Amino acid sequence: MAESPATLTTVDGILKNLYLPTIRENITKGLVLYEKIQRNTEDVSGRKAIISINYGRNPGIGSAAENAALPNAGHQPYKQAEYEMKNLYGVFGLTGQSIRATRNDAGALAKTLDREMKGLVRDFKNELNRIINGDASGTLTLVNGTTGSQTVITVDSTRFLVEGMEVTVGTDEVTISTVDSDTQFTTTAAFTVADNDTVKRKADDEANGIANVIDDSGTIGAIARASFAWWKAVEQGNSGTLRDMTIPLLQTLQTAVEKKTNDLPNFYLSKHELRDVY
Repeated sequence: MAESPATLTTVDGILKNLYLPTIRENITKGLVLYEKIQRNTEDVSGRKAIISINYGRNPGIGSAAENAALPNAGHQPYKQAEYEMKNLYGVFGLTGQSIRATRNDAGALAKTLDREMKGLVRDFKNELNRIINGDASGTLTLVNGTTGSQTVITVDSTRFLVEGMEVTVGTDEVTISTVDSDTQFTTTAAFTVADNDTVKRKADDEANGIANVIDDSGTIGAIARASFAWWKAVEQGNSGTLRDMTIPLLQTLQTAVEKKTNDLPNFYLSKHELRDVY
C-alpha cells in the first residue's frame, strides 16, 4: 500500500488562522506645524476672535540736560486684529450590529467604536495640520495633464487624497474610489476634467494657514498690511523669480527676521524638497 501522509491540504479543515494582537497602522503621523502652535479649546465662543496688539513703542523718550525740556509725552499704540471663526468637523457612523459584534475579545481584535473614534481624532489632526500649512483655498492638488471625460486622473500629488473622499475637481463633484499612486487616482464615475483643475474637498470652507499669515501684502485679521508695515512678514521672494537655496541666503533671511523682531527664529519650516537641498 502506498504511503499517504497527512499534508497541509488534508488537514486544512482543522487549521486555524493566527491573529496577532492589536491593529497595526500604516498611516503617516507627522504633524510638524500642528505640534508647534498653541491651542485653546475651552475659551472659544462668539462671532469673532479679536486680539489686541501693542504694535509700537512710546516715542516720549529722550536724553535731556539739567533743567532742559523733557521729551513730549507719548503713549503705547494699539490695534485690534479680527478673525472670523471657522469650523472643522469629523464625522463617522456605525451600526448597532457592528458595536455588538465587536464588543469583546472573542468577537473582534478591537471594539469598532473605540477604533473609529481614535482613528477620527488622528485623521482630524492630520487634516488640521494640512489646513494651517495652507492658504485657505482648500486646494489639495492640481490636475496634471488629464483632459476630457475620464475616471483615471493624474495630479501633481495624491498626498492629501484618500479612498472614499468626496472632492470637487474643477466644478464637478466626484468620489475617489482608489488612490492608485503618488500622482494618480480613480473616481467612481467619469466626468469632464481639464489640465490644472483644482482638486478640493467637497466641504472646503477652510481657515487661514501660514501661507496667508506669513506674507507682506494683502489683509489678515482685518488689518491691511499696506497701511501697517509692522503687520508685514519678512519675505525673501526675489520678486517671484526662482533661485537656488543656499546657506548664505538662509542667513540673510534669519538676519532680516532678527532685525525686525530683535529675536532669532524659533524654527524653520519648509517643504521636503528644500530640506533635502539644505
